[in-house]
Amino acid sequence: MNYKKLGAYDSQSVNSNSQELSTAEKNTSCLHIRRKLILNILAGIAVILILLAIMFATTILIFENVDTQTIKPTTGRSININATTTWIQHATTLAGGREGGRRLNQLYNPDSVYVDDDDRSILIAEWENDRIVKW
Repeated sequence: MNYKKLGAYDSQSVNSNSQELSTAEKNTSCLHIRRKLILNILAGIAVILILLAIMFATTILIFENVDTQTIKPTTGRSININATTTWIQHATTLAGGREGGRRLNQLYNPDSVYVDDDDRSILIAEWENDRIVKW
């Protein structure tokens, strides 16, 4: 009888088919879980990007639809006086107190003057007091 010495390289695997299938199933299951996780992460990122795009587009539309009104300042002063107005030849017209202020008898940065010949009054618009005073 010839007996051979068996070394480490001469050994054969003794695994059964059932063990190989369970290992293959484990690998497949693990791979399946990884794929699901990656797909869920990608889906979450896609949802976030879509929401950001909607918010950005809505913000742009809101700011584009804002109505703005531009008021151009006048460069000169104009006074509208009726041509049939009669004037007293020698008189002094006083409006306001001695100093500028916020009281009813004071003016503070008067801006416009209108002479009303119907009731012989003067209307003065003040910029700083945000009012129109009738004298």
